[in-house]
Amino acid sequence: MDIIVLVSETVDTEEDIVIEDKGLVDHDGLTHILNPYDEYAVEEAMLLKESFGGTVTALTVGPQQSEEILRHVLALGVDQVVRIDPGERFLDAYVVATCLAQAIRKYPFDILLAGNVSIDYGSGQVGPRVAETLGIPCAVAAVNIKIEQNQAVVIRELDGRDDTLQMPLPCLITAQQGLNEPRYATLQGMIKAKKKPITTVSANDLLEGSGDLQPQITVVRQFQPAKRGETRIFSGEPDQQVQELLPLLDTNQ
Repeated sequence: MDIIVLVSETVDTEEDIVIEDKGLVDHDGLTHILNPYDEYAVEEAMLLKESFGGTVTALTVGPQQSEEILRHVLALGVDQVVRIDPGERFLDAYVVATCLAQAIRKYPFDILLAGNVSIDYGSGQVGPRVAETLGIPCAVAAVNIKIEQNQAVVIRELDGRDDTLQMPLPCLITAQQGLNEPRYATLQGMIKAKKKPITTVSANDLLEGSGDLQPQITVVRQFQPAKRGETRIFSGEPDQQVQELLPLLDTNQ
């Protein structure tokens, strides 16, 4: 079974984000990590490989620093990795999905896996856009995947109930939290990953003859969320707490 997993880098959620005067995020000194939802996709790819054999290829779109996450997935057991260099393009979901779809056409695959959303923009569009471009079925937010007789049976948790989809291969599935328990990279895996090659392709080469690829989203402004108001905890008897609370609820004051 040939498996392709789509991965991306995001800023570590523990980092302090600084917005520059132009409304852009200052990435200097920030730690970038593999998007957490992509960890489930990579793990599922490895589990499928262990069950059915075959190869796992990871693709990402991003600058040279994205090679760090590719080294990470190599350490987890992925067979080969590809970085698509976007050049100076702004990477919205449309641009990323178009570049990925063009690259995927160069590789054989039975199943595509991706994270359900990224923790930065969180649009959840890249996976479905890739599937639409390639003309293959898609299921999002999977919490269980089974491959049976050249078909994928996918279970999703929606509004407190299970939703089961059955699709022929090849197809694309995005991974939700709870699909599996991602493994940790071993020391041996990390040592081997440093020696493995990373294939780099230019988005310009992939898109040659298809016209100038323009993003569909324009970022007008980025800003920090407003700070939360003060939290106050009342103590004492209930009647006393009510008496303290009521003046705070009086909007005329």
